[in-house]
Amino acid sequence: YTYTETVTVVSGGSVTPGDPDQPTQPTQPTEPAVKIDYSELNKWIKEKQELDGSKYTNDTWGVVEDAYNKALNLRYSKSQDAVDAGAKALKEAIEGLKEMDYTLLEEAIAAAKKLGDSEELGSLWMKLADALKDGVGLLTSNDQQAVNDGAALINSIISQLNEELEKLREANAVYEGE
Repeated sequence: YTYTETVTVVSGGSVTPGDPDQPTQPTQPTEPAVKIDYSELNKWIKEKQELDGSKYTNDTWGVVEDAYNKALNLRYSKSQDAVDAGAKALKEAIEGLKEMDYTLLEEAIAAAKKLGDSEELGSLWMKLADALKDGVGLLTSNDQQAVNDGAALINSIISQLNEELEKLREANAVYEGE
């Protein structure tokens, strides 16, 4: 919807009470009427309200929330410049949103699960299990750095496990197909 309001600033013009036959003096505007267009601001407020913040990084969602709260405060502003600036800031914040990317973490979890159980690799496997548990918990996080760090840790442990498996294969301690 579009909300437009006209504001008239007046001064002077008064009636002396007590004489109903006395004509009133019309008040005269001292400044022209100001017409504020809130349509763009309202458009971006509505756009933000339709977004799901859990899909975006904490950093970019925080910028949107801040711009949104400022925009809400401008809905009754009498300054077109302020309204336009608020709409622009909210638009830019929304356009700057970054969706969470769990790809690296999901791939790391899948690769770790392919390794299966291996008693010979005990401590590394336990470290991987802990890292996997933490990684699965990060699949609902909006902290991109924590997600990337979780993926890196899982991949590092997988590399160590692969090195250990290769050492065991070379020592004929682990046989293919068992």
